[in-house]
Amino acid sequence: MGTALIISMVMLLVHEAVSPQTVLLLGAYSAGYWLAFALNDFYDAPVDALDPAKRERNYFVGRQVGWWGITAAIGCGNSKFKHN
Repeated sequence: MGTALIISMVMLLVHEAVSPQTVLLLGAYSAGYWLAFALNDFYDAPVDALDPAKRERNYFVGRQVGWWGITAAIGCGNSKFKHN
């Protein structure tokens, strides 16, 4: 997630295309990427629970999380969202 943000920003800098519109686009792109990552973990929790390594990385394994819970997790972030 952070890597995609950095690569996108470098692309904008190299092509001298940094403007308020492209920065907004970069923010929207990064937010969408982050949301997709969180939703993937949410829906993969039952499968990730079967693998010990994935179980530790998935925030939603072992928690009863409804839509309000996922909204809070996405909005606040959590240190258990790790990248390998």
